[in-house]
Amino acid sequence: MTANEEFVKDTFVRFNAELFRSELPMPRIRLSRASSFLGKLQYKVHRRGFGRKPTYSDYALIFSTLYDLPQSEWEDVVIHEMIHYMLMLRGIEDNSAHGTHFKSTMNEINSRYGRHITISHKGRAVNPNKLHYVGICELGDDKNDKIGLIVCSEAMAPRLAALIPKAFKVSKIDWYVTRHPYFSRYPHVRSVKMYLVPRSEIIASGAIEVIK
Repeated sequence: MTANEEFVKDTFVRFNAELFRSELPMPRIRLSRASSFLGKLQYKVHRRGFGRKPTYSDYALIFSTLYDLPQSEWEDVVIHEMIHYMLMLRGIEDNSAHGTHFKSTMNEINSRYGRHITISHKGRAVNPNKLHYVGICELGDDKNDKIGLIVCSEAMAPRLAALIPKAFKVSKIDWYVTRHPYFSRYPHVRSVKMYLVPRSEIIASGAIEVIK
């Protein structure tokens, strides 16, 4: 899935109650097409003169729409930014961007609540203009909760269309051409390879509107 405003707000409200005792005011939520980050906290700095600590206002949580991640990973990204937000609101100065206080809070949440928050994320931005040739395979065995998924280039599609039925037990293959970002998570295959994907995952992604 990709980030959207409704998901971010719902996630913020949920984990504000579960992890932060509902102490965090709802900040502005913004979406970005940046490829350099998944999420970040933005705010205004007000300088108060020499020797006086600055104050901060106009907090915003910003999330990129160019990344396609499972929902649980997006939740961890939102919580990551909520930790930054909490430290700022409480006036807690850390010794680096992800210093002692941040790591302590992150590790406590991971341990107590089974989360997998990290300092950084190695997600890869999707190319919204990338064209995918997608084969949707109905499987002829007992894996009826999953479908077979082939994602490839235009050049490879005819060859794979002929080889896949010989290599796998499939009852039907439908081919589609799409730029839907869901399919960017799968590398274009150049050999006889098929991904097994739960039907529910594709439905949740919204890609089902493309492949019906």
